[in-house]
Amino acid sequence: MARQNEEAIASTVLSAIVEQRLWTPGERVVVAVSGGCDSLCLLHLLQALQPQHGGLLHVAHLDHRLRPESRTEAMYVAETARRWGLPATVESEDVRALIAREGLSPEDAARRARYRFLLRVAANVGASAVALGHTRDDQVETVLMHLLRGAGLSGLRGMRLSVPPAPWMVEGLSLSHPIRLVRPLLEVSRTETHAYCVAHGLSPVHDAWNEDERFLRVRLRRQVLPVLRTLNPHLDEALLRLARLAAWLESDLEAMLDARWCELAQEASGCIRLRLKPYRDLPWTLRLEAVRRAVERLRGHLEGVGWDATVAAARLDEAGVGSEVALVEGIVARREYEALAVGDRGALEVAPWPDLGPHPVPLAIPGRTLLPEGHSLIATLHGPEELPSWEDVQPREAWLDADACGNRLWLRPPQPGDRFRPLGLGGTKKLHDWMTDQKIPRAARRRVPLVVSPRGIVWVVGHRIDERFAVRPTSSRLLRLRWE
Repeated sequence: MARQNEEAIASTVLSAIVEQRLWTPGERVVVAVSGGCDSLCLLHLLQALQPQHGGLLHVAHLDHRLRPESRTEAMYVAETARRWGLPATVESEDVRALIAREGLSPEDAARRARYRFLLRVAANVGASAVALGHTRDDQVETVLMHLLRGAGLSGLRGMRLSVPPAPWMVEGLSLSHPIRLVRPLLEVSRTETHAYCVAHGLSPVHDAWNEDERFLRVRLRRQVLPVLRTLNPHLDEALLRLARLAAWLESDLEAMLDARWCELAQEASGCIRLRLKPYRDLPWTLRLEAVRRAVERLRGHLEGVGWDATVAAARLDEAGVGSEVALVEGIVARREYEALAVGDRGALEVAPWPDLGPHPVPLAIPGRTLLPEGHSLIATLHGPEELPSWEDVQPREAWLDADACGNRLWLRPPQPGDRFRPLGLGGTKKLHDWMTDQKIPRAARRRVPLVVSPRGIVWVVGHRIDERFAVRPTSSRLLRLRWE
């Protein structure tokens, strides 16, 4: 291998570590070493560059016991670490038992066992990073594989240089500090790692799984990519450009959503409500991202969340109140009056209203009435010329005839036997029956606030006013009630 090429690889890897802060000097780094060409190249490079990057290396290898030669490979890695003066953790696991227990394919079971092992080692030795040997070629294969599966931006961006572990990787582990998965070789090709091993007299082991065409990645590598490269000799560069563009676009969408999140989202235990007015002001792609973010914040990951379900959930703002979409096991999206709610059904049954207690709360008219849990109701008086168009009236806002309401109003929860005259219905109705017709969840009904006067219910807050208190052409004074 030409010395300048070797120096270029070393410079690429060192730049990734230092500029992207994969770790800092003095931090411990677990290096995942299978014994193959890429991981052996990575370990040798990291040891050679240790004075510059300052990481304290610890070798880790897991024998999956799925191939006859795997025990020999584990011994080879252990001996390599010993000869190079590096601490190592080499273990084995019965992955066949994991396959039977969790119903996984051999490839998925081995991957899950390997990542859980690596993170357990990192936690045990106090490492801040787990260095993986994924290369530029692995990135090309990953992007193509995700493209074939119909992935969105997060899939098309491929692997990232540095990521936190997925929740399933750390399940059952007690982590006292954050650990990241890092890929220092992601800009280095497989050809370059092979040439590096030859130049340094390294003898990688041969993994027969890399030629087993039962696995999709291997079929892509051996069958599909060679054909595609005859159609476009620059296919690899095209796929890598696609990955970079997807990463930039996703980053831009995340930044735009970050800027709107506080106004948009109301987060509570077990659910996130996306307020309809700011939600409807979002472009379509940000609506999709908002739904995905809500799920991710609730579950910690997006595994199992499908495209069709996400699109259907994002369109719930056009559906009737009470409409629902199952996003993934345990998580649904539901159309509420003022929000698109995402969460588990139990959490969604609890309305976003405070507990007013057993006694009516007198309202300051005009003025602000402070309520439990940070809520308040604001009353202001207006002339008829200030009445807005009805489409501009917010769900938690009511415009009323001030003279019909009078100066004595209270706030209280529903009581048995409550009746009112819902505006537009043309008659009286039991409040309980009306809430049932409106598909207000049973568990939420008891906390819906009511504005009442000596004449009865004035406003079912957030839902409907009583027609006796509605603004009329002859109204000379208007009362605006606004819930915050």
